[in-house]
Amino acid sequence: YTQFLQAASSLLQAGAAVGAMLLAPFFAGRLGRREAMFVGVLVTIAGVIPCMLVTSYTQFLMARFVIGLGVGNVTYALPIYIAEVAPAQIRGILGSMTQLSANIGQLFASIMNLNPGFQYWMSFSLPSFPAAVVALGIFFFPMSPRFALIKFKRLQKPEEGVQRAKNSLRRLRGNEIE
Repeated sequence: YTQFLQAASSLLQAGAAVGAMLLAPFFAGRLGRREAMFVGVLVTIAGVIPCMLVTSYTQFLMARFVIGLGVGNVTYALPIYIAEVAPAQIRGILGSMTQLSANIGQLFASIMNLNPGFQYWMSFSLPSFPAAVVALGIFFFPMSPRFALIKFKRLQKPEEGVQRAKNSLRRLRGNEIE
């Protein structure tokens, strides 16, 4: 049983490493930071659902790796997005709040697991709730101004990139300059 728990934890971390180092740079660099987060939460949810339902160790361990891929995507893209959209005065605190939120979520899950009536599948369902909130809400936020400039320069439409970046800044801060 101990080896199974070790494998389940390790595979999630391995998936997160692969997701952050190999997949997320592609998604965040080509599709955008919001889009990379969206892909990450969809992949996370796609791994969480089998964890709640499967009865085979192998399938469970594979699902844990898939969850890790999604977590790695979000862990990579979210700090980049925050850094690119936040005003300089609060950029650091927002980055810190991201980590604090993750730690509070882990504490909450650990406390929930102390309850004997809290079944194992409920524990594995917990990551799907913040993932669903992100999936439903991420496109209400504007494109990163920096990514708009990069994307449209790559598409050889720099003027459109400047316009989209200005629109994002207006939407985020009420003006085009910080």
